This record gives sequence, C-alpha cells and structure tokens, in this order.
Amino acid sequence: WSEYSDLSVEMYLHMALGQSAYVTSDPEEADLFYIPVYPTAVISDRVHILKWRNAAVLLVLDALDFVQSNYPFWSRSQGRDHILTASHDHGPCFDISVERALKSTLVQQLLRRIEFTVIIGIDGDVSTKCFNASKDIVVPPMLTSYKLLKAMPILNVSNIHRI
Repeated sequence: WSEYSDLSVEMYLHMALGQSAYVTSDPEEADLFYIPVYPTAVISDRVHILKWRNAAVLLVLDALDFVQSNYPFWSRSQGRDHILTASHDHGPCFDISVERALKSTLVQQLLRRIEFTVIIGIDGDVSTKCFNASKDIVVPPMLTSYKLLKAMPILNVSNIHRI
C-alpha cells in the first residue's frame, strides 16, 4: 500500500466520528448527519474502468435513496445538514477526467442530488462542477490504508503485515 491513500479519508472520518464525544445517537440533537458510504473503496485503482466509476456513483445514489426513504431528516433540509465523503479524483465525479465525468448521466444525477450536501474530499478544484467551495471541505490524504487499518480496533487486524 502506498504512503498516501485517498481511501483513508473515508475510513478515518468514520473511525474518528465513532470515537467522538460529540456524536449523538439522538437525531433530534444532531446538527449534522454523516452518511457512512465508501465510494472510493469501490473504484480506488479501477478508476479507468467505466463499470467501476458507475458502481461508485450508484453506491452513493443507493445510500441517498436509503437515507431519504428511511429517515425524515434529509427532507427537512434537502441534505444541507448531511455529510458524505468522496475522496477520489474530483470528488463526487469519481473520475480523473472531469470532462468525461460530466458527460455521464449518472454523475449529473448524483451532482443534482447532492447539490446542498457537504462533501469531504481531497480535491478542491473550484473550476469544476465536482467541487463547490461554498459547502465542500478539502482534507489531505494523510494516512496509509495499512496504518489506518491497524488503527481500527473494531476490524481486529493487528496481525496484518505490510505488503
């Protein structure tokens, strides 16, 4: 595994929130709602293959469908108080080519659905529709996947060795 990983953002945020004293299980007390979905894990090094890019977008769309169908909190703010991670190239466009991504009807559908949702990613290219500086958050890809996995006691991977 490389020293830096775009996937680590998704994993680290989920882990950190799980250990935070500021997280509540009462949705009426919550200011923000984190949707734990890992689209970057779907594409990772397969970003050049269309079916995997589509799979990442569909994963997020399915998660949004689930949240909207099962919880009333999305509707009261149109997702403004919800957070998703999309830490691959160009965030929720899930492609290394913005031009190619924006031609995809699936990507266009996703961008409409998350118009107001906070996206945490590693790319802040304000010249694209894949990033919105008024709501999205850019963080650096800091940890290796290996180091992160070792740090997640819930996964019990203490005996994993670096390849």
